[in-house]
Amino acid sequence: MSEEKLDRIEKHMEQLMKMVAENNKMVTENNKVVTSLSERMDQMEKSNAQRHKEIIKELRNHTAEIDYLREQVSKHDMAIHKLETSSK
Repeated sequence: MSEEKLDRIEKHMEQLMKMVAENNKMVTENNKVVTSLSERMDQMEKSNAQRHKEIIKELRNHTAEIDYLREQVSKHDMAIHKLETSSK
């Protein structure tokens, strides 16, 4: 091979090595971003699961309170009805 061809091959190899290095750098940065996003998503899922449990607990408490209030209203309605019928 001629010296000129070897020089061109050498320049192409240098260019290729720079391109591969840049590509590797970008892949590493992308992996960091993906890892960061993945960690944030995991944290959000845990937070959402915890909030879901809290909301379900609150809903059950409200349901129990509503049932109690309905029972009390029913008792009062019965007492009012007895008073109305006894006063007639």
